[in-house]
Amino acid sequence: MPENLAIYSTVADLMPGEIIAQLAEGAICTPRKGEEGEQWYDLAWPDLTIKLRHSHYQEPDFAEHIRGFLNYVLSLAEGQMDGRLWEIYYAASKARQCFGITIEPGWDEQIAPKFVAALAETACGFVFVGGMLTDPWGRLILGPDNERGEGVTYSFDSAKARRERSGGRLAMLGLATPNSLPTTVADEEAIFAAPDEVARRAVCLMAVAMRAEGIEQTKVAKFLEQRGLVKALSPDEKAFLNQARPDPAEMSKLTWRYEALWTLLWALGHLDSLGPPGAQGDARRSIKIVNAAPADPFVKRATLRDATEILDELDFYYRAHWHAVNARQAGLACYEGLDPDVILERHYALNWLTSYMYQTRSGTTCTPTRRVVGNALAWRFRTRWNCTWVAAALESSSRASRCACPPFGLANRGLPCLLEFRFWLQSWFWFCRRPGWPPVSSKERPSMRKGSRLCWVWDWTKRPSSPGSRRAPWPLR
Repeated sequence: MPENLAIYSTVADLMPGEIIAQLAEGAICTPRKGEEGEQWYDLAWPDLTIKLRHSHYQEPDFAEHIRGFLNYVLSLAEGQMDGRLWEIYYAASKARQCFGITIEPGWDEQIAPKFVAALAETACGFVFVGGMLTDPWGRLILGPDNERGEGVTYSFDSAKARRERSGGRLAMLGLATPNSLPTTVADEEAIFAAPDEVARRAVCLMAVAMRAEGIEQTKVAKFLEQRGLVKALSPDEKAFLNQARPDPAEMSKLTWRYEALWTLLWALGHLDSLGPPGAQGDARRSIKIVNAAPADPFVKRATLRDATEILDELDFYYRAHWHAVNARQAGLACYEGLDPDVILERHYALNWLTSYMYQTRSGTTCTPTRRVVGNALAWRFRTRWNCTWVAAALESSSRASRCACPPFGLANRGLPCLLEFRFWLQSWFWFCRRPGWPPVSSKERPSMRKGSRLCWVWDWTKRPSSPGSRRAPWPLR
């Protein structure tokens, strides 16, 4: 009976067919296009055939597919959100490409398991098979009835370094950010809204904020019609602008769209800095920037600033938003140096800019900033992809100390450290043994063999900084 499964990867650079052909060792690889232009690969061995459908975020129906997949992930956990589930859910939401696989006549003992493991590992992905999420070596990440396992998900070094930088900025404000908060978008995972789309959204935000501030409805409508941007409004924005007498509470709320506008103008390079998270942007200056140039040049000549700067601000405002929400839930005033309304709108705009969960326009939401339950031990297993496998481990008590990279730093740690060291040893044997599917011996695992052709070196140092131009990380050997 044919076996169906899918591999999801968060890497934005699309895997070339040459890499897939090399991973399918001993197979005849035949690429082809489907009836609607979709990319297929037929991999044929003497006694086995694999049909592989390679889809990616640039396809029009990919976002809808991922949103449906996220609903399924929530159903597996029965809607019980916690820190670990959020990491899994957020990783799934960043899927940039998918490999749909049909194995005929079904699983064998060697070829299919080895190919699936190699493809998933090379793609830095996870596997959806039999109604479960597993890592490339078949260890359970999430299963039905909220079943959890020892499976691991990728966390890239660029995202971890960004988290450290954000923590340093918040520490200057006197705020200590818990390490249990997950990373956000890595350089390798980043996709951005098109510059012209960002410029249109900025103009629409300005129109909404001006109307909320009390500008006459006819003037705002004329402003948008002259720029040909009526169709660029979201349904909610159209409903608001069509009201002759909007609700005062809604108007008060939407005046904060000036902060989102300020953020997008910064991303477009019109501002040198966003400013501190406790100070509002200059609304009058934002209006002058938009009105300074005719509508067409403002949109057509739009360019985004350096990708790293945008991702740094996204990570910072995610963590600043966590502090703001944490203070509100505790019934306290927001911390000095943070304005919760400013943070909310800037986080909102940055999420939209970086395609958070593939949501669009006013449908974009802010990342959940819930308190992560438990104190999880994380340890690093470095690979040659310049990324880190992060193993979700013990949920120790809040009194137990953390160990960033066992077995180092063990002195004077006491019993908790000995238990962590024991767990580290167990985790190492889990990586070498890899129980469950696929039944591949440890000596065949690509990352365990130095110089293996399956250990791809991703040279990100030569990658252009512009979000619109990317260098593929799939060098051939």
